Amino acid sequence: MKKIIPLILLAVCFTLPQQAFSRHTMAISGFGGGNFQIANTFPNLDIGAGGGIAFDYRFNQRWGLQTSLSVFDHDGEGASAGDNGMLLLTLPSVDLKFYFLKEEHRIDPFVSAGLGINVLTGGSRADNSGGAGMGAQIGLGSDFYITDRFSLGILTQFKTVGIIRGGGQSSALIFIAALGNFSFHFK
Repeated sequence: MKKIIPLILLAVCFTLPQQAFSRHTMAISGFGGGNFQIANTFPNLDIGAGGGIAFDYRFNQRWGLQTSLSVFDHDGEGASAGDNGMLLLTLPSVDLKFYFLKEEHRIDPFVSAGLGINVLTGGSRADNSGGAGMGAQIGLGSDFYITDRFSLGILTQFKTVGIIRGGGQSSALIFIAALGNFSFHFK
Protein backbone atom coordinates (compact mmCIF):
# COMPACT_ATOMS: atom_id res chain seq x y z
CA MET A 1 0.00 0.00 0.00
CA LYS A 2 2.85 2.39 0.86
CA LYS A 3 4.30 1.94 -2.64
CA ILE A 4 0.97 2.54 -4.38
CA ILE A 5 0.24 6.00 -2.88
CA PRO A 6 3.29 7.76 -4.45
CA LEU A 7 2.48 6.15 -7.82
CA ILE A 8 -1.11 7.41 -7.61
CA LEU A 9 0.10 10.93 -6.75
CA LEU A 10 2.48 10.93 -9.71
CA ALA A 11 -0.26 9.69 -12.05
CA VAL A 12 -2.59 12.47 -10.85
CA CYS A 13 0.14 15.10 -11.40
CA PHE A 14 0.80 13.89 -14.94
CA THR A 15 -2.89 13.69 -15.89
CA LEU A 16 -3.86 17.14 -14.62
CA PRO A 17 -4.02 19.81 -17.31
CA GLN A 18 -0.67 21.47 -17.89
CA GLN A 19 -2.05 24.97 -17.37
CA ALA A 20 0.12 27.90 -16.44
CA PHE A 21 0.51 29.08 -12.86
CA SER A 22 1.78 32.41 -11.69
CA ARG A 23 5.08 31.56 -9.96
CA HIS A 24 5.49 33.20 -6.61
CA THR A 25 8.90 34.56 -5.73
CA MET A 26 9.24 32.99 -2.25
CA ALA A 27 8.44 29.64 -0.65
CA ILE A 28 8.95 27.88 2.66
CA SER A 29 9.29 24.09 2.71
CA GLY A 30 9.52 21.18 5.06
CA PHE A 31 11.45 18.18 3.75
CA GLY A 32 12.43 14.69 4.79
CA GLY A 33 14.20 11.66 3.43
CA GLY A 34 17.38 9.66 3.74
CA ASN A 35 21.15 9.91 3.36
CA PHE A 36 22.90 6.90 1.85
CA GLN A 37 26.69 6.83 2.37
CA ILE A 38 28.34 5.52 -0.80
CA ALA A 39 31.98 5.38 0.32
CA ASN A 40 33.29 3.55 3.37
CA THR A 41 35.19 6.22 5.26
CA PHE A 42 35.55 6.93 8.97
CA PRO A 43 33.02 6.97 10.43
CA ASN A 44 31.21 4.39 8.34
CA LEU A 45 27.52 5.39 8.58
CA ASP A 46 24.33 3.47 7.87
CA ILE A 47 21.32 4.95 6.09
CA GLY A 48 20.28 8.06 7.98
CA ALA A 49 16.77 9.45 8.16
CA GLY A 50 16.07 13.09 8.77
CA GLY A 51 14.70 16.32 7.45
CA GLY A 52 14.67 20.06 7.75
CA ILE A 53 13.28 23.35 6.57
CA ALA A 54 14.11 25.41 3.49
CA PHE A 55 13.44 28.92 2.22
CA ASP A 56 13.37 29.55 -1.55
CA TYR A 57 13.65 32.83 -3.41
CA ARG A 58 12.98 32.67 -7.14
CA PHE A 59 14.55 35.51 -9.12
CA ASN A 60 12.70 34.74 -12.37
CA GLN A 61 11.34 31.78 -14.35
CA ARG A 62 14.75 30.10 -14.61
CA TRP A 63 16.81 30.95 -11.48
CA GLY A 64 16.28 30.59 -7.75
CA LEU A 65 18.22 30.47 -4.48
CA GLN A 66 17.48 28.10 -1.61
CA THR A 67 18.78 28.11 1.96
CA SER A 68 18.11 25.13 4.20
CA LEU A 69 18.77 23.72 7.66
CA SER A 70 18.73 19.94 8.14
CA VAL A 71 19.50 17.15 10.56
CA PHE A 72 19.99 13.44 9.76
CA ASP A 73 20.40 10.67 12.35
CA HIS A 74 22.99 7.98 11.56
CA ASP A 75 24.29 4.90 13.34
CA GLY A 76 27.66 3.35 12.67
CA GLU A 77 28.11 0.19 10.63
CA GLY A 78 31.06 -1.92 9.52
CA ALA A 79 34.19 -0.67 11.31
CA SER A 80 32.04 1.92 13.13
CA ALA A 81 29.41 -0.57 14.33
CA GLY A 82 28.15 0.28 17.81
CA ASP A 83 28.89 4.00 17.40
CA ASN A 84 25.27 5.06 17.34
CA GLY A 85 23.30 8.29 17.50
CA MET A 86 25.52 10.46 15.27
CA LEU A 87 23.74 13.53 13.89
CA LEU A 88 24.75 15.18 10.63
CA LEU A 89 23.65 18.82 10.83
CA THR A 90 23.75 21.26 7.93
CA LEU A 91 23.73 24.81 9.27
CA PRO A 92 22.96 26.24 6.63
CA SER A 93 23.21 25.06 3.07
CA VAL A 94 22.82 27.49 0.14
CA ASP A 95 21.90 26.18 -3.32
CA LEU A 96 21.53 27.91 -6.68
CA LYS A 97 18.67 26.36 -8.67
CA PHE A 98 18.15 26.36 -12.44
CA TYR A 99 14.64 25.51 -13.69
CA PHE A 100 14.47 23.83 -17.11
CA LEU A 101 11.07 25.07 -18.26
CA LYS A 102 10.76 28.68 -19.31
CA GLU A 103 6.96 28.61 -19.23
CA GLU A 104 4.99 27.79 -16.10
CA HIS A 105 3.56 24.26 -15.74
CA ARG A 106 2.37 22.06 -12.89
CA ILE A 107 5.61 20.10 -13.16
CA ASP A 108 8.72 22.25 -12.69
CA PRO A 109 12.04 20.27 -12.97
CA PHE A 110 15.34 21.80 -11.86
CA VAL A 111 19.02 21.20 -11.14
CA SER A 112 20.78 22.65 -8.11
CA ALA A 113 24.30 23.14 -6.79
CA GLY A 114 25.50 24.58 -3.52
CA LEU A 115 27.64 24.67 -0.41
CA GLY A 116 26.94 24.21 3.28
CA ILE A 117 28.47 24.12 6.74
CA ASN A 118 28.19 20.66 8.30
CA VAL A 119 28.61 19.30 11.82
CA LEU A 120 28.80 15.59 12.64
CA THR A 121 28.19 14.94 16.33
CA GLY A 122 30.15 12.19 18.03
CA GLY A 123 28.31 8.96 18.57
CA SER A 124 28.05 6.63 21.54
CA ARG A 125 31.76 5.69 21.48
CA ALA A 126 34.65 8.00 22.33
CA ASP A 127 36.50 7.37 19.05
CA ASN A 128 36.74 10.94 17.71
CA SER A 129 34.06 10.38 15.05
CA GLY A 130 32.52 13.87 15.25
CA GLY A 131 33.74 17.08 13.66
CA ALA A 132 32.81 20.00 11.44
CA GLY A 133 33.54 21.15 7.91
CA MET A 134 32.26 22.27 4.53
CA GLY A 135 30.07 20.33 2.19
CA ALA A 136 29.04 20.62 -1.44
CA GLN A 137 26.10 19.15 -3.29
CA ILE A 138 24.58 18.89 -6.73
CA GLY A 139 21.02 17.76 -7.27
CA LEU A 140 18.22 16.98 -9.67
CA GLY A 141 14.60 17.41 -8.70
CA SER A 142 11.14 18.61 -9.56
CA ASP A 143 8.27 20.50 -7.99
CA PHE A 144 4.71 19.29 -8.60
CA TYR A 145 2.19 22.10 -8.12
CA ILE A 146 -1.04 20.96 -6.49
CA THR A 147 -2.41 24.52 -6.49
CA ASP A 148 -0.90 27.92 -7.14
CA ARG A 149 0.28 28.11 -3.52
CA PHE A 150 1.13 24.49 -2.61
CA SER A 151 3.54 22.04 -4.17
CA LEU A 152 5.12 18.66 -3.51
CA GLY A 153 8.70 18.05 -4.55
CA ILE A 154 11.36 15.39 -4.96
CA LEU A 155 15.13 15.84 -5.00
CA THR A 156 18.11 13.52 -5.37
CA GLN A 157 21.46 15.00 -4.33
CA PHE A 158 25.07 13.91 -4.53
CA LYS A 159 26.70 15.33 -1.38
CA THR A 160 30.29 15.48 -0.21
CA VAL A 161 31.24 16.62 3.28
CA GLY A 162 34.79 17.25 4.50
CA ILE A 163 34.92 16.72 8.28
CA ILE A 164 37.81 17.99 10.41
CA ARG A 165 38.01 16.00 13.64
CA GLY A 166 40.08 16.50 16.76
CA GLY A 167 43.75 15.54 16.86
CA GLY A 168 44.44 16.87 13.35
CA GLN A 169 42.38 14.11 11.70
CA SER A 170 39.92 14.55 8.86
CA SER A 171 37.64 12.48 6.69
CA ALA A 172 35.38 12.84 3.68
CA LEU A 173 31.79 11.65 3.74
CA ILE A 174 30.04 11.01 0.41
CA PHE A 175 26.26 10.59 0.28
CA ILE A 176 23.34 10.23 -2.06
CA ALA A 177 20.34 11.97 -0.49
CA ALA A 178 16.76 11.17 -1.52
CA LEU A 179 14.35 13.86 -0.32
CA GLY A 180 10.71 14.80 -0.60
CA ASN A 181 9.11 18.11 0.40
CA PHE A 182 5.91 20.07 0.85
CA SER A 183 6.07 23.81 0.04
CA PHE A 184 3.91 26.85 0.61
CA HIS A 185 4.52 29.62 -1.97
CA PHE A 186 3.95 33.30 -1.23
CA LYS A 187 4.96 36.64 -2.75
